[in-house]
Amino acid sequence: ELFEIFGTDRAAATPSLELFRDRVHPDDCARFDAAMAAAIEGNTNFSCEVRITLQGGGVKHVHALGEIQTGPGRDTEVIGTVMDLTERKRTEQALHDAEADLARTLRLATVAELTASIAHEINQPLAAIVANASACARFLARGPAALPNAREAADCIVSDATRAGEVTRRIRALLRKEAPRHVVLEINRIVDDVIDLLRATLDRQRVAIRTDLTDSLPPIMGDPVQLQQVLVNLITNAAEAMRETLGWPRIVTIRSRLGENETVVVSVEDTGSGLDPQTLDRIFDSFYTTKAEGIGVGLSISRSIIEAHGGQLSAAPAPQHGACFSFTV
Repeated sequence: ELFEIFGTDRAAATPSLELFRDRVHPDDCARFDAAMAAAIEGNTNFSCEVRITLQGGGVKHVHALGEIQTGPGRDTEVIGTVMDLTERKRTEQALHDAEADLARTLRLATVAELTASIAHEINQPLAAIVANASACARFLARGPAALPNAREAADCIVSDATRAGEVTRRIRALLRKEAPRHVVLEINRIVDDVIDLLRATLDRQRVAIRTDLTDSLPPIMGDPVQLQQVLVNLITNAAEAMRETLGWPRIVTIRSRLGENETVVVSVEDTGSGLDPQTLDRIFDSFYTTKAEGIGVGLSISRSIIEAHGGQLSAAPAPQHGACFSFTV
């Protein structure tokens, strides 16, 4: 086995320390000599991994093990063996390369998810700005009688632009690893603000909004922009789920109530086609979507936001038909 490791003709050489030392790779000679000298000086065992050069020009990785035996009146004796580590080293290198490829893939996936997140979050206020700007232009074209409507549309443009700026500010804060801006707020006020923001869009889609908000809920700590984004996403998804609804009204119902341990529970329920039980466990996964035009990051982002607020986001079938998404904060 030793001759086979060294690639040496059995009839041409005798196994010896000199034979091994001559085959050690030049770059590893100093390390091998230091390990051997330390073992002889301390009369201890030695262990050293080195490379050896073969006659055909190849290189092998080996592990040299041995013990030093000395006694009164006799020379120092080295008894050792060699184990071939070449295949293990190749496997380790292949594993290292695979890990490097995986790390690169994960980095690319992170960049892709971040890009999709930015596009998803910024798209909604920008779309609202465009819609309100078009409405404002139409009102101005009708003359002085429509000026109040035009002024209201302009106010909506300012509000949407401010929200887009807040989204951008929050993304920059995330990249700088800043903590979320949690302030004391009332969840019902957040719900009212989001309904006002989406009312024109929902009217165009012929979607009715109903609310069942519990009065005197305790204030909560949270980032108002993030919580608005969660509600905007849930309500928008509910409206899109009813796009093909026929035979019964398109209604989005928003409820708030007091939960366990002084938590606040908010739910968004639609009258759409409902959730597929087979895909219920996957709807919060990044890039999973059931919509042809979707990119599958809205619910994933929303769950991350709610979990950062110490709560949970869940989904379940509605009592009659449709779906119900609920979160606690």
